[in-house]
Parts: sequence; structure tokens; C-alpha cells
Amino acid sequence: LCRFEGETSGQPMTVRGSLERLTPVLMTALVAAFALVPLLLSADAPGKEILHPVGGVIFGGLISSTLLGTLLVVPLTEFARGWSIVLTAAFGVGLGASGLLTYNSGLFAPALAQEIGLSRTSFGAVFFGSTVCMALAMPVVGLLVDKFGPKMMAALGSLMLSCGFLALSQVQSVLAYAAVMLLIGLLTGSSTPVPYTRAVSAAFNRARGLALGFTQVGIGVAAALVPPFIALLIAQSGWRAGFLALALIAAIGILPALL
Repeated sequence: LCRFEGETSGQPMTVRGSLERLTPVLMTALVAAFALVPLLLSADAPGKEILHPVGGVIFGGLISSTLLGTLLVVPLTEFARGWSIVLTAAFGVGLGASGLLTYNSGLFAPALAQEIGLSRTSFGAVFFGSTVCMALAMPVVGLLVDKFGPKMMAALGSLMLSCGFLALSQVQSVLAYAAVMLLIGLLTGSSTPVPYTRAVSAAFNRARGLALGFTQVGIGVAAALVPPFIALLIAQSGWRAGFLALALIAAIGILPALL
């Protein structure tokens, strides 16, 4: 490819070469396996005392080498090259709206009810409205990611999320809380997994599904670690300190977006 077609050495060339060789390799292995089937049957037939074990060894080698080459070696090679992208993406999605807003909003409901009179019904309606706003914004987020790239949009989303939590720490009324939450839904869609999965998908081919699965682990880790800390902070220092802490954590999410 490099000599005759002008390809430059790198990931795209490696992926292209692997895909172009995949079909011939599988066809050769399949034809050879079919040719060995008669040797594997009727092991006690005259003349097969030596050919049967030889055929079994060759047949097993074809199966194991083909499976290892297509299902294990290529994915491991991709992960050896792109593990940093997966780790960064997992860190980023965990510190985005999916990991911070969804799993921590309910912790503030009791304190907000006492402080600004936010009822359970109002809290549920506002959170639902924020979710709807984010859903409506997702197609636009996708277009912007295609146009400006995942790094810029992910960093912008994390910045907007941090500013949103900062604004929530200063609300004085139910109306102000609702307005900020709706704006968070509209403006923080790019802090969700959308830009990160775009980057991971571009870096992986055969192991893309596995890499995307590892990326989503970041949300689960954030959901397990952050809420207990925020709940303790609210109990000790109040709900405004909890939102400030979330703003700081969301701001840290800008770092993996820029890597």
C-alpha cells in the first residue's frame, strides 16, 4: 500500500490493510478446513492411522489461529494503540451531564424545599423539562460535533455544565432554579457521551463496541463515587456548597476534553 498506492504508514493504512486481507484469509482457512474434513471422519478406517491425527492438528490450528487473529489479536492491537483515548473518554463522560447532573440532582431536593420552597412536584417537573430540553438539543450537538470536532464541543459542554452548577448555587427562588435547569438542559448536551463516543469510534474498528462499552464505564464510576461525597457535603456545609463542588468537578472535565 505504501509503495504502490501512496498510503502513509499509520493507523488508517493498518486498518485498510487488515480489512483487505481479512476476506482472503477467511476464505483460505475455510477451504482448507473443508478439505480436512474427510480426514477427521472415520478415524478407524484403514490408511488413516497417521493422517487422522495430522488432520486434527492442522484443522485445530486453522480454527485457533483464525479466531485468535480476528477476535483477539486485532482488538488487542487496537487497544494497545488507543487505550488512552478510551480512558480519557471514560473520564470525560463521567464528569459530564450524564454522570453529574442525573445522579446528583435528587440530593438537593430536601434542602431546596426548605430554602426556596421547591416542592417534589416542581422538582420532578423541572428535571423532566431539563431532560426534554437536552433531548431537543442533541441533534444540534451532533451537527456541531461534526463541524467543529469532538474536543472543542466536549470542552464547551463541560464549561457550560460547570457554569450551570455555579448558577444553581446562587438561586433564590423556584423560578430561578427552573430557568437555570432548563438552560443546563439546552446548553450542556455536548458534555454527554456524544463527542467522546465520536472520538472513540474514529480510533477503533474491530474493537469499537468493546471500546465504547469501556467508555460508558465512566458514568457508572461517577455515579458510584460522586453522590456520597456530595450528600456528605450538603449535610455538613449546605446545598450551595454542594453545587459549588459539582461546578468544580465539572470544570475538571474540561481537561480530558482537551487531551
